[in-house]
Amino acid sequence: MIYTSKYKLLKKEHQHLAATKLLSIGLKIEENIDYFNEPIIVNDFGKPRLKNYPAIYYNISHCKDYIALIISRKYQVGIDVEEIKNFTPYVARKVFTLKEIDRIYSSKCPNTEFFKYWTLKESFTKAIGKGIAFGMKNIELNIINDSNIICNQEKCKFILLQEDKYQIGICYREV
Repeated sequence: MIYTSKYKLLKKEHQHLAATKLLSIGLKIEENIDYFNEPIIVNDFGKPRLKNYPAIYYNISHCKDYIALIISRKYQVGIDVEEIKNFTPYVARKVFTLKEIDRIYSSKCPNTEFFKYWTLKESFTKAIGKGIAFGMKNIELNIINDSNIICNQEKCKFILLQEDKYQIGICYREV
């Protein structure tokens, strides 16, 4: 299940608290789990999990006044939300392959395309539980359209959503 919410939050601490609250609501609705009374464990890269429910996967992301959450029993999941704005070419060279960079610059809206690739890569690294330590260039994507995304990594599928000025990338991966 995917949940999104818009809040007018200015401080990062408030964003994180609101994201945690959304997670607690989502887990209560979907799984009848009281998040605040469950022990949380983290892997070597800092990805949290519910200690007593190892088959429940979840991930949250927040950016300014937008929060996104995904919960699954079937897939490892990752989600990333970013505000679409002007991107930095230096960052593009650091995280994207040459083919991806070519697709970004040749698109009708390079800023939107940049954040499509960025959120998908970020969601993948979150789904596998390694974060950016995995190395963003190790993931190569080809976005045919928002529901047809090809990846060089096995067992993963992607979804792209755009709401207002925010891009959301979701990865779900077979366990």
